[in-house]
Amino acid sequence: MVATQIMWDPRLAAFCALVGLTAGPQALAALATDGPTILVAGVVVTLVPLIVGLGVGHFLLGINSVALVGALAGAHTQDPAMLSASDLAESPAPALGFTVPYAIGNILLTNLGPVVALS
Repeated sequence: MVATQIMWDPRLAAFCALVGLTAGPQALAALATDGPTILVAGVVVTLVPLIVGLGVGHFLLGINSVALVGALAGAHTQDPAMLSASDLAESPAPALGFTVPYAIGNILLTNLGPVVALS
């Protein structure tokens, strides 16, 4: 088991380094031409669903704010966000809303990733 781990880690690191070195020039060229557009699109794609989710969940559905923040963290598959929400709430209550959206988000991310990559 330990021997397998010792052999696995350097090969994985070498693979990541090779992919990064070969993709670097194209990534820099893309950022040089479309950098601000990509940045703004990333901010919009990240913030708009969260703001809409907060509004709909709180005002339309009347979901408890602590559970709602956990659910939004789960939908974005963000474990650190849920842990931060739990720390701020000083309670494990955000985890109540986290579990189901996290599972659904991971399934959708896995299954729809190739669809998005092909389009």
